Amino acid sequence: MNTGQFSEGSESDLDPGYVAGAVDLLGVLAYEELTTYQSLSVHAFSAPDLGGRVALCRYAVADFANVLRIEERLVELGSTLEEAMAPFTGVIDDLNRRTRAETWLEGLVKASVADGIVADFYRELARLVDPRTREVVKAVVAEGAKNVYLIEVVRRSIEPGTAEASRLSLWGRRLVGEALTMAQQVAADREAMGSLLVGTVERPGADLGEIGEILRRVTERHTERMARLGLTA
Repeated sequence: MNTGQFSEGSESDLDPGYVAGAVDLLGVLAYEELTTYQSLSVHAFSAPDLGGRVALCRYAVADFANVLRIEERLVELGSTLEEAMAPFTGVIDDLNRRTRAETWLEGLVKASVADGIVADFYRELARLVDPRTREVVKAVVAEGAKNVYLIEVVRRSIEPGTAEASRLSLWGRRLVGEALTMAQQVAADREAMGSLLVGTVERPGADLGEIGEILRRVTERHTERMARLGLTA
């Protein structure tokens, strides 16, 4: 995968086709972060204790800070936050309707598994963008205190081998299938993002073998994440 084709020059040095792809990547990531912020804020009311409510609200605020971080880069690329997010609202909202959590633990597993698989996918695509955009994407999708909290709470809330553990494992497997399908659909449906992934004559992207490797690495990380949660992938 060629990641050395960008210099540290000005934004005017980037070709328009590339900029459109970078804006798409940032736009879909921003809307993912915005919906995570909204869902965590709402889900906090289902927390069994005040500490859980405070924690989810705290992490929701961090997700919204990520939206603002992305917005700064979008402005540098000549776009607005709303314009960049708009093409992705339908597919992401549809995914969230299909995978609406019914319980506190389902919500925590979703926040870890579904958001994690999407973050892993966009972390891989960050290899294909300019250094400044790559820096923003990697900062937004970096695993931090929220991931540690989600894993700890789920692990101590379930007993291995119980019906609840089996049910949540099944839920996690459903989430990864839905999230991967959505991420690939976005890349396929958006010409600019598709060209970012496969590249052009002037700007090579990933070949078919590398795309397969991306999906393999994302799936491996999902399996590891499920194991840390105490669930079976």
